[in-house]
Amino acid sequence: MKKEAVMAEKVFEEVKIVEGPAKFDFVISLFDGKRVEFTYEGGGEYLRPQGKLDVVINGAQAEDGSRESWNISGMIFNAGTQPFQGYYQTRRRKGYLKLVE
Repeated sequence: MKKEAVMAEKVFEEVKIVEGPAKFDFVISLFDGKRVEFTYEGGGEYLRPQGKLDVVINGAQAEDGSRESWNISGMIFNAGTQPFQGYYQTRRRKGYLKLVE
């Protein structure tokens, strides 16, 4: 059996989403590339302790059968571009983002 190397994403920072887009805007970002805004807390070395991020959601995978919980990925467009991965709950409009390499 051939083993393949798995490259882990390097996580730079993780922040808590305290407010994000409604489900409609979430879907429009995913399918049409519309920028949406996440309000976050908990920055550190790369991000201020709190603020807003302009993002485009490029990928979403249902986290469970509720159609309200999503594993997401995309790009942040504050002062350049930065890829991210995370989790977002459209009903509560909360979650987290991890800045990745």
